[in-house]
Amino acid sequence: MKNILPSSLPNFHGKSTEDPNTFLFEFDILCRSYNYVTDAQKLKLFLATLKDSALRWFMGVEEHSIVSWDGMRGAFLKKYQDCYKPKDFSNNIFKMQQHNDESLEDYVECFLYILQKSKYTNLQEDAIKTTFLWGILDEYVKTLNLMAAGDVSHKPFAEICELCKKYSRSRVKTVKSVMIDPFSRTSRVVDSSGVTRVEL
Repeated sequence: MKNILPSSLPNFHGKSTEDPNTFLFEFDILCRSYNYVTDAQKLKLFLATLKDSALRWFMGVEEHSIVSWDGMRGAFLKKYQDCYKPKDFSNNIFKMQQHNDESLEDYVECFLYILQKSKYTNLQEDAIKTTFLWGILDEYVKTLNLMAAGDVSHKPFAEICELCKKYSRSRVKTVKSVMIDPFSRTSRVVDSSGVTRVEL
């Protein structure tokens, strides 16, 4: 079995313009060329191909939930197949919805990417905020209201994006700390008023 140079690997970043089926096809061809045939070999190599939000998605997958290459293919396609949008971006910004397994940070990146590709880059900030918040799952809108100590829609759009990223990264740290010491957590109930998705 030959060693594969990192520069030879295809990369997948999790962008909506990347076709997950084409990426898997290229990955399979590479594995065959270098005689990587076992599940363990493919799974280890596959991790090295993921970048940015795709890598964050993989790191967030429940431990031991994927034990075979077929399982990885299935989970990967379930996550990214419906997100692939190769055609016109002009109207997608108003149809965006956060997926149940999508972090706020990933949603921010996807939203900003599609906004830049659309014909609506000159939208007023209030319209951009409303469109962005409307696509977020209700539970996260409530969380953002708490973080903003009130109605998050009153914050500047850039600040809302930063709150989303901050929350996502804190969730990752929390999961890691719980894995180390699951008995060290304390719970706290906080109440705050703010905008809801219905009100948007």
